[in-house]
Amino acid sequence: MKKYLAKIGGDIKKCSKVLYDVEKQMEGLLKEIQKSKTSKRKISFNEEGTDECEDAIDEAIAQEEQQTPSQLPTKEVVGGDPKKKAKTIIPPMIPFNAVMSPFFQDMLDGVAGYGPGYIGPSYDSLRVNLLADLKRECQMVVDSYRSAWKETGCTLMADGWPDQRQRTLINFLVYCSKGLCFVKFVDASSMVKNASSLCDLFLEVIEWIGPDNVVHVVTDNAANYVAAGRLISKKFENIHWSPCAAHCLNLILKDISSMPHISSLATHASKITVFVYNHTVFLSWLRQKEDWREIVRPGATRFATVFLTLMSIFERKSELQQLVVDTHFTGHKLGRSANGRAVSAIILDNKFWDDCFIVCQIVSPLIKLLRFVDADDKPSLGIVYEGMLRESPDVIRALLDLVTLHCKVNNLDSVEAMKEIHLYSDRKESFDRPEAVPAAKKLQPDDWWRLFGSSAPCLQKITVRILSQASASSGCERNLSLFDQIHTIRRNKLEHDRLSDIVYVTYNLRFKSRKQKSQYDPIDIETIDKVDFWVTEEVVEKEPDLPSNIEDLLDEIDADLDQGGGGGSTSTFYATPLAFSGPSSGNEGDEINEANLQQIMEDFDD
Repeated sequence: MKKYLAKIGGDIKKCSKVLYDVEKQMEGLLKEIQKSKTSKRKISFNEEGTDECEDAIDEAIAQEEQQTPSQLPTKEVVGGDPKKKAKTIIPPMIPFNAVMSPFFQDMLDGVAGYGPGYIGPSYDSLRVNLLADLKRECQMVVDSYRSAWKETGCTLMADGWPDQRQRTLINFLVYCSKGLCFVKFVDASSMVKNASSLCDLFLEVIEWIGPDNVVHVVTDNAANYVAAGRLISKKFENIHWSPCAAHCLNLILKDISSMPHISSLATHASKITVFVYNHTVFLSWLRQKEDWREIVRPGATRFATVFLTLMSIFERKSELQQLVVDTHFTGHKLGRSANGRAVSAIILDNKFWDDCFIVCQIVSPLIKLLRFVDADDKPSLGIVYEGMLRESPDVIRALLDLVTLHCKVNNLDSVEAMKEIHLYSDRKESFDRPEAVPAAKKLQPDDWWRLFGSSAPCLQKITVRILSQASASSGCERNLSLFDQIHTIRRNKLEHDRLSDIVYVTYNLRFKSRKQKSQYDPIDIETIDKVDFWVTEEVVEKEPDLPSNIEDLLDEIDADLDQGGGGGSTSTFYATPLAFSGPSSGNEGDEINEANLQQIMEDFDD
């Protein structure tokens, strides 16, 4: 083996891939072995000679250890040349957030494990062989979800949107309890306005999934999708269509934020954030406060950001009032400026804070519900039904109709299922186990029914299929910028099949890695436009302490938010309804504010 690695010919073939330092090391070891054999022939085999032989071998080994460099990576090797890494990213115009991908570090580890001389994949192998391999890997992941589709059912998500060339593209995804997967995207420019043609497009995907496996179809609430959804439900009685819950909640928040009183309140609040975040002399003073957390908190949408920021400002009421009465503010020329006096007047106005409190109490149930339905890591349909059940008795009749419908489709006895409802409501048989109530606080609703619903098999099957579904198409809308990166001039020259493979692989690999990722970055490129209203001045004052670049300011916010913590439990139970409390009737009580609003803000930090 040593001769093979040292490239010494003769009895064995030379190694063509051995590293240079390994080759030289093997040559040195062979020389020392040869010296040891020669010295052994010269030394007599008495006790003294044996000691001399051992001394010679020990000396040779010691010299070899001194000459052989350490195989452990040094600091220089681990760090490498940062310029080489930057040259890999910047000249090809690769987005900076590409280094945040979990696959980026995997690639670096693979190259480092091979060592110097590694030759990367060629252009043709990337676009043909490796792309095909990744597609097969993603298809295996999707196929592994099919068993869950059959057992618990699935939700078909669809989202239509125009690309850079004003083509209407529709993304189709399938959600189940095991995970979210991307099916395909379709150019529906010629059929999107026709409900019948749009329905045929949905039916094609439903047939691929299996009509018996689809429980729920979620789209936005545009008129053409509403009409197509009704046609789908008419053709398949077991498939229920509903608009995206997150989209509906966003429209509600949009209508509330457009009210004159709320719009005026948001404008006053933005004056505070713009002034503070554009003058680091005051921002630094606030950041020195204990338990300080940033005011500007991007939400899932621009409208959610408005109310989240109002909640955050209300939480920082004490610190902001301390700032404007402190000599650090009153003695500074910016504090004595017109903008400074206007901001100080707003912060010291009790009516402003009373209005903030009322608005926060009104929208906090909507924000909390939006937070649940917008997350695609856990089924949320049960939460929506639960909240509706507490508000309208009509939902009970709709749920009973749903039970009857599913019994008919799944060949179950609807009367027997109705009887089993009493076992659940009265907590009898398997529902009476001591572990049932404690487990309800920690398990997901569908998991709870699998464990404790054995006494009601008909109801158990129906409930698991309903509670395993999603209520929003958030997964469709999560990576819209992906298509902007793919549909470039260069990418448009690719044939349609290869473009479809790129989208298919990119989406499914992201879903796979996102499932393993515990936390998300609070600010990214897609959310910067949602905070412009809160940090960008219309007329920039030429002050010496004004940041020259707003992106630097946002980077500071990003860094500080990464250090922030918090988070509450998101587990819920179908039998233990989530409290969607309405606005408080009290006019006072900062302690109540902290209890209600702090939990909501911490939930959004998760």
